Amino acid sequence: MISDLQEAFEALQGKQRHVKKMYDYYDGNQPLMYTATRLREVFENRCARFSQNWCAVVVNSILDRLEITGWDAEDRARNAKLDELWSDLHIGIEADEVHEAMAVTGEGFIIVGTDEAGNPEVYQNHPANVFVRYQDSSPAKKKYAAKWYVDGDYTRIILYYEDRFENYFAKGKPEDIVSYTSFQFDETESGTNPTGIIPVFHFRNSRRGLKSELDNVIPIQDAINKLLGDMMVTAEFNAFPARYIITNANIDTLKNAPNEIWSIPAAIRADEQGTSVGTLEAADLSNYSNQISELANSIAVITRTPKHYFYGADGQPSGEALIAMEAPLSKKARKTQQLLDPIWSDVGAYLLLLSGFGDVRPQDITPVWAPVESIQPKTQAEIRTENIKSGLALSTALRFEGKSTDEIKQIMDEKAEEAEQQSTMSEAILNSVISRTARENT
Repeated sequence: MISDLQEAFEALQGKQRHVKKMYDYYDGNQPLMYTATRLREVFENRCARFSQNWCAVVVNSILDRLEITGWDAEDRARNAKLDELWSDLHIGIEADEVHEAMAVTGEGFIIVGTDEAGNPEVYQNHPANVFVRYQDSSPAKKKYAAKWYVDGDYTRIILYYEDRFENYFAKGKPEDIVSYTSFQFDETESGTNPTGIIPVFHFRNSRRGLKSELDNVIPIQDAINKLLGDMMVTAEFNAFPARYIITNANIDTLKNAPNEIWSIPAAIRADEQGTSVGTLEAADLSNYSNQISELANSIAVITRTPKHYFYGADGQPSGEALIAMEAPLSKKARKTQQLLDPIWSDVGAYLLLLSGFGDVRPQDITPVWAPVESIQPKTQAEIRTENIKSGLALSTALRFEGKSTDEIKQIMDEKAEEAEQQSTMSEAILNSVISRTARENT
């Protein structure tokens, strides 16, 4: 039976290639696949990039609809504390990064800790550096979590358990360490876990295993890059018409330039070849571009990404038309939000626990997401009015719209200032009327 340290080390070591590959495709650093070795050598040496990076389009389209704006705890004190933590710890930024990691690699991690003063800290951690092991008997329950990082000349591995933290160190960088046996236990950096909760929160696209948004896109992206490379090579050598001459005459003096007239002697003897001039037509690049478009459409269908995200749409679609066109993507985003809701509830409850709210359950915390649909401002205003009529407070209605804590505070402050100004104006008018009435009576 292998130890947790061995399992964690081998898992972290094994993740590196996968994570790097997925981020390379997302960033557009894609290899030239299906290309002749000689051609690949020539163009890679010249830093040529034959890539239409549709991987980024697929990932960003879902990320734009995974905007979490905070939590709703249905309690004024808890909500106030959560809003404070959200703003002070810049959790919105960490949320964007962990959602990106999850979409690109299939998983993302947030680790919550405390600083020297005991105040909570929240950080997204790179997916290549964190591993979570779940219990065999209860796959939804964490057995332990592991993280490795570079500390000067050493690499450290932290094992997080419900009751303790174990810290190990080894000389060298992670890529230089070949075995878990190089690590030694660091008793001074280890200790008990006072909360009884593993503070590593695992965000996944699927519980069945790693499922990146790019799994089904990469093979098609490779094919697109191949066609694009072929098209660029064809354009380099065959994009312009070429003239040819068939003759026995000396043509060394002919100049191929504008305003130059070719004067070529005709054949004199019967056995001489006659002179002829012709044109080789330029290559038709539409054969490539049409195939690239077809492959881009395949990506759109497979990933449920609206086709106008790839090549644009004819005209500007109306609000209702836009919602209909993006309906499959919106449904996909809502399902992803539902998958992430329990994780974000766990994060919110743990932050409240560290802040002195000991009686909070994750079920009491509801993540608040920005709308997944592309809603026009007029439509949004109508929805807000109806929500307020139904009894929702303005701040709650704004939160449901996806407004950030700072935006909500600014709007509420402006409303309060406006109400105060109106009250002052009304009071001044009333006093003026009273004074005028008094003078008239006198």
